Amino acid sequence: MLDPDPYTGTRIEFEHDRIAAPGAPGSSGVQIDHIVSLSAAHAGGAWAWTEQQRIQFANSFDNIVAVDGNTNAAKNDHGPALWLPSNADYVCTYVARYTEIVDTWHLAVDEADRGALVDTLSTCAAQQASDESGSMS
Repeated sequence: MLDPDPYTGTRIEFEHDRIAAPGAPGSSGVQIDHIVSLSAAHAGGAWAWTEQQRIQFANSFDNIVAVDGNTNAAKNDHGPALWLPSNADYVCTYVARYTEIVDTWHLAVDEADRGALVDTLSTCAAQQASDESGSMS
C-alpha cells in the first residue's frame, strides 16, 4: 500500500502480479520515479559524467520516489514546465526537491523548466508567508 501517493494524494493498494485480482494493477500500480528524469539529467550535463556518477545519480534516494504507476507513465521524462503533481499539497515539495537535486548534482535546466521552477517556488514562498502571517494574527 502506498498511502498516500505523493503525486496524486490518493491511497494505492496493490499486490504482486501473481496474486492480484484480474483487472487490478498488480505490481505496476506503484512505480519508482526519478524526480529529475535520467534524460533531463543527461541533457543537463550528465552526458559528461563517468559511468559511476551516472549510476550514483540513477540510484540516489534523494531523486527517487514511489508513486502511482499510471501517473509516473504520464509524467514520462517531462520536467516541471510540462508536468507537476496533481496533488496540490505536494507541488511545493516536488519543485523544492527538483531544485535541490539539480543544484546538488550541478545540472543545467532548460529555460522553460527554470521558469516553471522559479514561478512555482515564488508562489510557494508567498503562500508560506501568507500562512505564517495568518497564524500569527
